[in-house]
Amino acid sequence: MNNRGQRAYIKELLQSYPKIKKLSVRTKKEQRLVDGIENALHNIEHMKDGKEMILFIKRVYFDQSHKVYGAALLVPVSRSTAIRWNKTIYEIVSSVFNLV
Repeated sequence: MNNRGQRAYIKELLQSYPKIKKLSVRTKKEQRLVDGIENALHNIEHMKDGKEMILFIKRVYFDQSHKVYGAALLVPVSRSTAIRWNKTIYEIVSSVFNLV
């Protein structure tokens, strides 16, 4: 999987998480997705600026109410910090799902 394909796949995983989490009965694949995303969120939450990064993730991926730059204004952080956070998020999720 090339880098662009991997990023698209991770984005899809993050965006599908809220809907799948609400399901009362999940397939094994759906449960692995929920467990993996929750593991990644746990790791992110314990990082420096973790609480702000979680808010960023919620706005960009879960609610899909903001783009990266809009979420940066909401948190508030600079554009470069938002881009760095987004890269870090992708790296952590990629690591959790063994996509590295």
